Amino acid sequence: DVKEFFLEPIPLGLNSQTVISVINHGYSLLDIDYEVKNKTHNLPINLIFPRGCTVTRSRREAEVIVRYSNKSPSSFTTTIDFLDQETKRFSLPVTGTTDNCLLTIQDFLMKNKNKFRLEKNEVGTPKMRQSAKSRGGEDSDSDIESEDSLRTYENGSYLW
Repeated sequence: DVKEFFLEPIPLGLNSQTVISVINHGYSLLDIDYEVKNKTHNLPINLIFPRGCTVTRSRREAEVIVRYSNKSPSSFTTTIDFLDQETKRFSLPVTGTTDNCLLTIQDFLMKNKNKFRLEKNEVGTPKMRQSAKSRGGEDSDSDIESEDSLRTYENGSYLW
C-alpha cells in the first residue's frame, strides 16, 4: 500500500534501488507491463522483474527492482505506471537524486563512513574514494567514479 517512494540520494555513478511487490487482486493471469512517465529527458531508471512479470492465482505477487543511477548531478520525480492487458493503470510516483554535494549525500556518507573517505584531489577539491578494506582487498583505494566501483545502495544497506 505504498503511494510513492523515494530512492536514497547517492553519489554520482552509484546505483540506488528499492524492491517493491506488485500484488495480484482478481486476475487469473496477468502479464505486468510498465511505462516510466518522463516529459523532460531520458531518465536512467530501470525496472527489473527477477522472477518474471507474470502473476496468477497461485503466484500472487511479482517482485520489481526499481534502480536509478546517473553520472551527472540530477534530481527527478516521475511516475511509473503499471499496466494490465486492458491498459488499466496503477501509478506510483518515484523520486531520486544523484549528486556529489556533501549536504545532499550526508545520510549516505554517515551510513557508509567506513567504506568511503574524502580527500583532496590534485586541484584541492574534495574527492570521494572507496576504501580498500570495504572492497575486501589489499589493493590501493579507488575513485568512486571508476566503472569497476559501481555498487548498489538499497534501503539503507550498501550491497557488495
